[in-house]
Amino acid sequence: MASDTTPRPGRPLKLLDDEVREQLLEAISHGATIESAVAAAGIGVTTFYRWMERGEQALQSLQDGEEPKPSEEPFREFREAVTRAHARGEVFNADLLRKIAVGGFVVKTRTKRYRDPASGQVVEEREDDIAPPDLRAVTFYLERRHGGSWGKASALEVSGPGGGPVEVAGGAGLAALAERVAESLEEYRAELEAGAGMWWTVWLWRTGRTAGDRVR
Repeated sequence: MASDTTPRPGRPLKLLDDEVREQLLEAISHGATIESAVAAAGIGVTTFYRWMERGEQALQSLQDGEEPKPSEEPFREFREAVTRAHARGEVFNADLLRKIAVGGFVVKTRTKRYRDPASGQVVEEREDDIAPPDLRAVTFYLERRHGGSWGKASALEVSGPGGGPVEVAGGAGLAALAERVAESLEEYRAELEAGAGMWWTVWLWRTGRTAGDRVR
């Protein structure tokens, strides 16, 4: 629960109980919205942002070479803890996205037992299903991290000869336009397949497999 924000003589101000504080920071680091995290911790959204604002002011005073008031130090520490929790969540999920994009990890394991006809002994074998590279995860990362180069186009532009306008005259003109659109889509599909091939090669190298191996 939230503690009394009026400091008592001789005692430092404590914004939250340790258990509630850790619950709040853990929720933020796991990607919960601020609204959900503070609700789970039992504090109001307005209170949270007021504490963050006071922490920002105390941090700014410290950066300006001024000594912040002792009563404002807990707010600065609170703001820094929340900032670190956000950063931990981003780093964790970025690493998880990278692992999904590259693949090569075990997603399922099966154990087979059979009797060897030659020796009569029971033989146990394990089969692992290995995750292949996920091009969707690669695309998701590139679109959001490098949107200028890899962001989704808002429209597919088809131009006429020399980059000029497309002239449409009757049925023949429409047929030519449809053909140009199909060619543009085919070029785009080839680019996607080339990207998939690159990540497939990386996955084969990481897992020690060959192109002829079966992927379950």
